[in-house]
Amino acid sequence: MAFVRCALGPWCANAPLWCNPWLSVVPTACLEDTFVVIAELGTINTVGQALQAHQEISVFVPHQQYVETLWPFWFRRCPLFLDQQAAQEQLAELVQAIPIAWRHAVQQSTPQQLLQAPSTRQVWEMLWARIGWKRPRGRPLLLGNATVRALTQLQAALHQVAARDKHKAFLQEATVGLNLQVETLLPELHSLLRNLWKLPWDNSRKEVFWRLVLDGLPSAARMHMLGVSCDCGAVAPDRQHHFWGCPVAQAVTQVLQQQLPPQCHMQRVNVWLCRPPSPIVHAGVWQVVCLAAVISMNKGRKLLYKLSKSQPALSAQQRIDIACKVAVATFWDMLVDFVGVGMCSPLWLAEVGLAHPFLHVMHDAEGLGHLQVNRPQQQQEHQ
Repeated sequence: MAFVRCALGPWCANAPLWCNPWLSVVPTACLEDTFVVIAELGTINTVGQALQAHQEISVFVPHQQYVETLWPFWFRRCPLFLDQQAAQEQLAELVQAIPIAWRHAVQQSTPQQLLQAPSTRQVWEMLWARIGWKRPRGRPLLLGNATVRALTQLQAALHQVAARDKHKAFLQEATVGLNLQVETLLPELHSLLRNLWKLPWDNSRKEVFWRLVLDGLPSAARMHMLGVSCDCGAVAPDRQHHFWGCPVAQAVTQVLQQQLPPQCHMQRVNVWLCRPPSPIVHAGVWQVVCLAAVISMNKGRKLLYKLSKSQPALSAQQRIDIACKVAVATFWDMLVDFVGVGMCSPLWLAEVGLAHPFLHVMHDAEGLGHLQVNRPQQQQEHQ
């Protein structure tokens, strides 16, 4: 538990005064840092002891009597408290730092109440209403109001902050050269990730994109391998290189561009944020296309690295050509894989026409529409 409210009741007199994980919201949690010497003495450990010591020291007694009785009892003959007035001022500051509700609860209780220990039920009822967790925003989460959802969100708070920073970095790279505010794009990215997760496709097909957004895919730049180069010549290639700038990635984007109208110029933001580059492209189909493109780029990236290690006899350009062909073939294979699932939304069949790029609707002998891959004939012959 991370906090407890002021525990009112006669047993406040026995409440711990110094650093205690149960009291991290109460000001007394900081007393140990402010009154270091008193805390180290070990004679004043509870609220009741602090009030009693202050009361006894505040009563005027001859100096000799103070030195013989109060000084050794409360301060263990510490030289810093030999002066009674100095000791009184220190205790006064300590008492003022204790929550006023605690002081009043102790002062208004009778000696019999102070000596009477609370029952287990009383302690439990007090704690149940007062312990819980701090939250980054809003009120603390009390134990009595805790739910699985609230506790999960609380536990994941730090991870959510880290993920938000990763999302901002991804958006900055996705919109390079565009006059767009990253903060305004966060809702769009979050909505996109939710929609991708709902696609009727195996979740393993979505993992690469999810890891791309969080910069969780291996790259020389991310792993601080500054001496490593891509076969294309790029030194310490990073995320934007492997998934946009590398010739292997460009081979995939070229296939996408060939399917679009000539006047349509595709940019990185169209793939990284799954924004359809043309009104004629169905938004759902384009999301599938972008997932397939990222998967194929990643496969080409891994193959190119593997060839550079296992096939040194081949030239760098030969290895790049092989990786490009595999990446392009993987792209079409992924579209075939999606269509093979056969679980696209029925709305797509009404919205995606016969001439739609990438995926289109074909009708069988009974007139029923089915989603099929729309691959240009010249590309099939080339493959």
